[in-house]
Amino acid sequence: MLSRSCLLLCALFLSACTTDPKTLYEQDVRTASTPLAESLQEALRLSEAEPLQLDPGLPPEYRIGLEEPRLLLHGLPSSYRVFRLALRAGQPYTLRVISDCVSCAGHTKYGLKPALFLLDEQGQVINDTPSQGLAGMRGVSLLMSGVAPRDGDFFLLVAADNRDLGQEIILDQLSDAGLVTAPRRGTPMRSYPIGEIRAYGSQRL
Repeated sequence: MLSRSCLLLCALFLSACTTDPKTLYEQDVRTASTPLAESLQEALRLSEAEPLQLDPGLPPEYRIGLEEPRLLLHGLPSSYRVFRLALRAGQPYTLRVISDCVSCAGHTKYGLKPALFLLDEQGQVINDTPSQGLAGMRGVSLLMSGVAPRDGDFFLLVAADNRDLGQEIILDQLSDAGLVTAPRRGTPMRSYPIGEIRAYGSQRL
C-alpha cells in the first residue's frame, strides 16, 4: 500500500497541476529553495543521475516537480532531471523522452515542455537537437539519436522549457526535418512548469 507521505505528495502534485501555470511558476518554481544551476556543467554536479533504462517493457515514469534542482535555462529557473548511460566510441544511440499530459480534464490540457541535452562527463554538450518530435493533445514525444564520439559515461538532462507557459506547446528545439505533425483533434496541450515524463534508451534503430 502507498504510504501516507507518498499519498500526500501525490495529492500536492495533482493540486499543483490545477493551478494556473504562470502563477505556479512565480509562486513555487522561480522562488524555490532548491539548488539553482547557472550552467549545464553546474546542473550535472548538482543532480544525482539515475541509470537510463534500455528498452524497458513499460517505460518508467519520472516526476519533474517542485522538489527537483533547477537550471537557469533561457534565463528562467527550470526544474530538471538527469539520467546516465554508458556508450562506446562509434556506438549509435537512440533516446526517447515522453512528456505526459498531467491535467487533462476539460478544455485546458497541461504538460511539461521538455528540453533535452546529451552531455559528457564534463558537462559539455554532445547533442541538443532531437531528431524527431510529436506534440499532441495527450503529450509530447521527443527522440534524440546519434553516434557516441568516444567511450565513457554520458548524461541525458531533461529540463522544463518555461518560456511560453500556458501556451500551446510548439517543438522549436528540433532539427528542420524532425517535426512530425499530429492530427489536430481536440484541445492541444499547453506548457506547464512541472510534469511527468518517461525516459529510456533503445537499441532499436
